[in-house]
Amino acid sequence: MKNKKSPLKSKPLRHAGQSLDEEIEKSMLDKISMGAFIVGIVMIIILQEWQKWYLQSPPNPILITLIGTPVIIYFIYSIFKEKKKIVSLKQGRDGEKAVGQYLESFREQGMKVHHDIIGDSFNIDHILISTKGVYLIETK
Repeated sequence: MKNKKSPLKSKPLRHAGQSLDEEIEKSMLDKISMGAFIVGIVMIIILQEWQKWYLQSPPNPILITLIGTPVIIYFIYSIFKEKKKIVSLKQGRDGEKAVGQYLESFREQGMKVHHDIIGDSFNIDHILISTKGVYLIETK
């Protein structure tokens, strides 16, 4: 199979709120998924230990319960904390998109409009470039 190169010479322009979309996705994949996975594993171990205890098998569930319960509580807390962060990020993203959609109308007046410019330690939500100046817009 022939190795094809992309016909695009440069990366596509970013859309309004793209960095927040990326942060939401990362947060959901990294933190919530891992937390749910750990909680599930610990709950399975606890249930197995209690089943052994109920069936009068030698293992005792008290130790695993004492170890597993704080782990479950921690990850459930972190899941709810992350969910709150995601709700806030989504609200910010939606605000950036709304402002970005409004700013797109300035293209008709000959302005250049760019969204979500990422730097090493900052981002600029919107930039308008016209013959009268350069405008940086931060959406809150």
